[in-house]
Amino acid sequence: MPYNAMIRDEQTGEALLVWAVTSESPRFVNDVTGEPIDTKKTGGILDSNVLGDHIHHKPLEFTIMADLVGGPGGIEGSVGGPGYDVEQYNKLVAFSNRDTTFSYTSYTLIGGSPRGESAQPGLTFPFLAMTEFYPVKSAGGKGENIIAATIKFQSVVITYGRDVIYDPDVAYGRGERDLRREFVEDATIYTAAATAGLYAGLEVGALAIGALTIPGWIVGLLLGAAAGTFIGSLDIQTGSVPRQQFTTEIDGVPFDFELRSNPEHDIVTFSMSYEGTDLVREQRVIYGVNLLAGVTHRIVHGLHIIPLDPSGSTDEVTCSNLGRAVQLMVLQQAS
Repeated sequence: MPYNAMIRDEQTGEALLVWAVTSESPRFVNDVTGEPIDTKKTGGILDSNVLGDHIHHKPLEFTIMADLVGGPGGIEGSVGGPGYDVEQYNKLVAFSNRDTTFSYTSYTLIGGSPRGESAQPGLTFPFLAMTEFYPVKSAGGKGENIIAATIKFQSVVITYGRDVIYDPDVAYGRGERDLRREFVEDATIYTAAATAGLYAGLEVGALAIGALTIPGWIVGLLLGAAAGTFIGSLDIQTGSVPRQQFTTEIDGVPFDFELRSNPEHDIVTFSMSYEGTDLVREQRVIYGVNLLAGVTHRIVHGLHIIPLDPSGSTDEVTCSNLGRAVQLMVLQQAS
């Protein structure tokens, strides 16, 4: 068990595994006034609205003390191996400069040490904003350097109307999104012209028919998917960074989608589910490749979701261009 706590960015889902946490100090503070409560205006009934004027809830303050250490004898570059302490430090610096909330999960050691193998999940504190992080480099007692760190959080209360949201996935989700239709008309024109060009025996590639230029991706799509109809594109948040979740109806069927970015490798992953069943899970989004290839569930029969740039300005997918130049185009193949 190479860690005894985990800090997770609730917006991106990125997790940092923390070794050797030496203490955790949650602090719940409420101010209560010393004034008498007058219930005359409420007919003698004491309710939460009346008490709200006298009990002031302050945000949870949460402090952890940790030693960011690598594992002696571990493989270099592995979790807990030599140099992992520096990796932790660098990631914490990055975390401290993000506009997001974090969840903190502690692990309870069972008859062991922070470097032991036995542990079980402890408490999780969601919706924490990082308020302070300061590291101190020192020499450990066994001839090794240790980066000691103090990390402070403050809770953030998320509400929708008067209802408090407790689930980060709900808070960062985008709800129901309709298919975008602005590419459909152009795609229909291109499709008709490209089909005419193909039947006329023109060379496959970017076709020119009169004053109309048909991008090569339309031609390739026609050849790969046979006769089909563009019905729109997924409503992707610009740049698709860092994570987004939404529900979209396609031909009357609601699907749940999730996109995650991986800035380190400049890739985006795609997930799609139906009624809680994963159809695609964290598959890399590759330009021109059908994301539903190989999916056999009857509910997506004849459906294709393909990352393409309608302008033809790029032929790759990155964290920054998905949702800008590159769109996830939805095609329904004729049955």
